[in-house]
Amino acid sequence: MYYIDHEEVKAVEKVISEQSFFRYRAEGLGECENFEKEFAKSLGAEHAQMVTSGTNALMAALKACGVQPGDEVLIPCYTFVATAVSVINVGAIPVLCNIDESLSLCVNDIKLKLTPKTKAIIPVHMDGLNCKMDDICAIAKEKNLIVIEDVAQALGGKYQGKYLGTWGDIGCFSFNQDKVLSCGEGGACITNDRILYERLLCIHDTSSLFNPIYKNKFKNIKPFMGMSMRVSEISGAIMRIQLKRLEKIQKELRQRQDIFKKTLKGSTAFSLIIPHDQEGDCCTSLLFKFLDPKKMLEVSKTLNTEKIYNLPISARPAHSFWNWKELLIDSGVQKKNLHPALFLESIDLIMQVLKIEIDIHLSLEETQKMADNILEMTK
Repeated sequence: MYYIDHEEVKAVEKVISEQSFFRYRAEGLGECENFEKEFAKSLGAEHAQMVTSGTNALMAALKACGVQPGDEVLIPCYTFVATAVSVINVGAIPVLCNIDESLSLCVNDIKLKLTPKTKAIIPVHMDGLNCKMDDICAIAKEKNLIVIEDVAQALGGKYQGKYLGTWGDIGCFSFNQDKVLSCGEGGACITNDRILYERLLCIHDTSSLFNPIYKNKFKNIKPFMGMSMRVSEISGAIMRIQLKRLEKIQKELRQRQDIFKKTLKGSTAFSLIIPHDQEGDCCTSLLFKFLDPKKMLEVSKTLNTEKIYNLPISARPAHSFWNWKELLIDSGVQKKNLHPALFLESIDLIMQVLKIEIDIHLSLEETQKMADNILEMTK
């Protein structure tokens, strides 16, 4: 969590003093309801729906878009395991695609993995790096496919001036402890489609169709039995304060990333992974690509010794497909479709990349010193 202070405490204290933890209050009074309106407006979307996690946001989105058991959903091979889990939990089949040089879903491999069973594509904006959304959406439009954006790690990022999460049919966000904005655990979906919003409302809480206020929101669909992904007013109250911090967080992240990029651009030891749209980068991290994985590991150890904490992205336990391949097989994904030979370029790239998260609690001077030290230690 980047920032949390007395403002969040006061907001939670207010909820507790009012003894109104349940998210359904009189129209316009609820913390969750107001956060949803504010969140949607801040990203240029029509509707938002809070849920209990980023994983549940993806599941709700898949269900809302009509993904059925047996449907195929294209996902990248470098993503948090929840992307695959959400597809499996609605009975669909995750089809892994290679990533490109920006660590995001490879457009060319999407075309190769399409079949008559393909129903949806989930582009994942990993590590704050934006996917090539214009090309992905063009393929989806041509093939009549659903696009569900996984924006768990890229809240506030853009592509071609448009907020991530608003390119597809539904955008899914996480408010986990380690995300750009956080209430400890939570998530949200955004959409511009009123029908999809009503489905999300129904899916996220099966009791909403009986609520005297919320039942009036079902104007375009017949309500149906949903699930239980409802959050409390405490989460809503925290997120309303957190949302006010987004602009400040983005500004401070960009200032520090710019220092690193300017200082390190001349390095011959590595290159920096560049998003498809640099202006829309979330700037939450630095990703260094080394030609030699052995050299990358040596540098990683050296930097950690000097308390410049980093991690090879291949060492993240739940983010590379080979770490959860057996779980996919146990869930019915054919072993032949997960053979490493199909993902050699992606594996090679993942094994070359080192990640450093940008710390906005360091001053600009401290950030410059760290950048200088990295440059010196990687010569």
